[in-house]
Amino acid sequence: MKIADIALYKYELPLIRPLTIKGHTINTQCGVIVSIIDKNGFVGLGDAAPLPGLHDESLENVIAELVKIKGAKELMQMSLPSARFAAEGAMLDLAIQSEKTFNSLETLQVPVNALLSNDGGDILDEFSGLCDMGFSAIKVKVGRKDVRQDIELIKSLKELNRNVTLRLDANRAWKLEEALEFCTQVGAGNVEYIEEPVANPKDRAKFIKASPIPLALDETLVKNDIRKIDLEGVKAMVLKPQVLGGFEATTKLINIAKEKGVLPVLSSAFESGIGIRSIALFAAKMGLSNIAAGLDTLKWFAEDVLRENIKIENGSIDILKLSKPVSLRTEILEVIQ
Repeated sequence: MKIADIALYKYELPLIRPLTIKGHTINTQCGVIVSIIDKNGFVGLGDAAPLPGLHDESLENVIAELVKIKGAKELMQMSLPSARFAAEGAMLDLAIQSEKTFNSLETLQVPVNALLSNDGGDILDEFSGLCDMGFSAIKVKVGRKDVRQDIELIKSLKELNRNVTLRLDANRAWKLEEALEFCTQVGAGNVEYIEEPVANPKDRAKFIKASPIPLALDETLVKNDIRKIDLEGVKAMVLKPQVLGGFEATTKLINIAKEKGVLPVLSSAFESGIGIRSIALFAAKMGLSNIAAGLDTLKWFAEDVLRENIKIENGSIDILKLSKPVSLRTEILEVIQ
């Protein structure tokens, strides 16, 4: 694909409440929008929003790398994961527009995995509200409190008897004994999986063998060679394209997941609406529109870079609407020269 022009825009978006990731607390999310125009006048948009705790690279590193592609007629290879995510996201957007990927379809929805905040307030009311909004899957963070408190929380959610699937995420918070106590007490039921329950990777096989709740991998996939990871008994792989290094790298993992009978679950890493759009379009293009994706993070933002906010209706995102060209709020963006 021939490139006519590339523009870069820096943004800073306030959050409605602080976000803490692996000990790092942020009040604003900063990033870079990559805008690529092809020879036919189509505009593709991508987003780079590295987060402390998730990415090794800083925003300054990303900007320095992306500036190198300005004026290029063909896209060079990016070395930083979030920079690759942005560039490949813009190219994906262009490809969908120029190839009219979804034009022949009458409808196409990607279901969204809602995210329960679990940070105060009435959690049961919040959970019921998400159910009433039509979400078929809800993700709950565990491992931040005493294990017995987490057990009571999940039991309480299950007792509400709502027709939803629970996805749990422990972020490697527990020793093996704690993880097994939690899973045994909670039981499988409508719990689809639990992400990264044990702190020690060597305990994964023991966990899989003893736990009634299936295991999902997330952090394990980031810096480890997938060929050296034992996927026997693994239920799902949670794939964050911005952390994994873009859509090409994510595609390889999706193909491996399918070969091994593992569920590939796409997820965001607190990108702006442009990043969420990229992941949703990628999910549809990869034929993953039957798997709920973790795209419910924009509710943490007080505002977005898009003039028209991405809507989640009846628990899903309308891909046909999302695939149309979008408009940026240029008044809040800083042009990077």
